[in-house]
Amino acid sequence: MEFTNTDRSGGIFRLNMKVTKGGLPYNGPATVVTRSDDRVLRDTIYFNQGEAIISYSGFKFGVWRKEFESTLTVQDKMETIHFKYK
Repeated sequence: MEFTNTDRSGGIFRLNMKVTKGGLPYNGPATVVTRSDDRVLRDTIYFNQGEAIISYSGFKFGVWRKEFESTLTVQDKMETIHFKYK
């Protein structure tokens, strides 16, 4: 499982995800939970050919927030990333 974030640009940041299962690209649902301070967003996403991207705008999450934690859950696997913007 590969789970990375982009640099914030224009108040938008993206989470990029790649998942394989049994050596093949994963196609199916997953859950992404992103937290910062008192704000929590929970989204269901769908992988296509093992890849998925989710975007968050400042309007949805708050441009003043600087530290984030996102957790990707795909079936029985979970990965968390922490990131901070300057």
